[in-house]
Order: sequence, then C-alpha cells, then structure tokens
Amino acid sequence: MNRRRSADRIIMALRIIAVLSFVLLAMIAAAAGAYLADGDRQENRFSVGNNKLIIDETYEIVEPGSKTVKKPQAENTGKGDCYVRGRVILSDSRAEEYLEYYMGESSGMNTTDWKIGEDGWFYYQNILKTGEKTSPVFTHIQLQENIPDMLKDFTIDVLFESVQSEGFADAHEAFIAAAGE
Repeated sequence: MNRRRSADRIIMALRIIAVLSFVLLAMIAAAAGAYLADGDRQENRFSVGNNKLIIDETYEIVEPGSKTVKKPQAENTGKGDCYVRGRVILSDSRAEEYLEYYMGESSGMNTTDWKIGEDGWFYYQNILKTGEKTSPVFTHIQLQENIPDMLKDFTIDVLFESVQSEGFADAHEAFIAAAGE
C-alpha cells in the first residue's frame, strides 16, 4: 500500500508540475506576444480637397479680319480657395501665326493677372476664393484676313486647372507639388 501511495504522490506531483509548466509556458508566450506586438496606434483623418472650376466664357463667332469677343474665365465653385492655371489650345497649331490676342484695346494676353510659366501654362497670380472668377486670360481675338482656307476651321480652347492654395506660396509651387515633382 505504501508503494501505491508513493506512486499516487509521484503521479500527483507530475500532474502539478505539468500544470505549472503549462501555465508558465502560457505566460511566456503571452509576454513574448505582447513584446512583439507592442506599439502605438494613431489615426490621421484627412479629406481630399474639393476643387471645382466652371469655365465662364463669353464669345462670338470669329470672322477673319474682325476683332471678336472671346473672354475665357474660370469660376471657383469648390469648397476651398485655390490656385488656377490656364492653357490656350488650338486644334490646328498652324493657325497660331494668323491669330492675334487682345486684352481690351491692347494686343496680347492679360499679363497683369496671368503670368506665363516656362511650361507654357498661364498662372493666375491671385488666390481664387470660393465663388469668385478669375479675370479673363484675354478679351478679344482677331483672325487675319489672309488665313488660308484650310486653316479657317479650327477651334480655340482654354483649359483651366486648379489646386488648393493652402500651404503653398504661389500657384507655380502648388502645381509642381500636385504633380509630384
């Protein structure tokens, strides 16, 4: 009987050692997991800007030899202030030499409010607030009378783009940043 008791004690001791070993192993695993998974979490919420432009353009049908009204402007209908740039695009670049732009009575583009960049874009020199319009890039055009017939059927489009103004010193800097350059 003593042998049986001794065997029972040994089995009980082994069970206690097994349970304690399991508990110790679980604690070591939990500590290792906590060590490996330790870190801070922070959420940064942001929203993409909502720049929206509407092209507002007064124009008349172009007649060769006549000075014709064409006043391309952009209106900020977005939720925030923005910088604006514009580019004049002709459907046939050969017509350029027969085309003259005017700002009022003066020949040329509006260089008071718009500055031409090295990239060919005109940059509006003011921040365009919500609900406001840019001044026109030009107010009139004149097509020379001697334009060849094959070039008379071309279009003049003005493309406008915008980027948020916050955080940038000027329009050119803002557009470079937006392009990721």
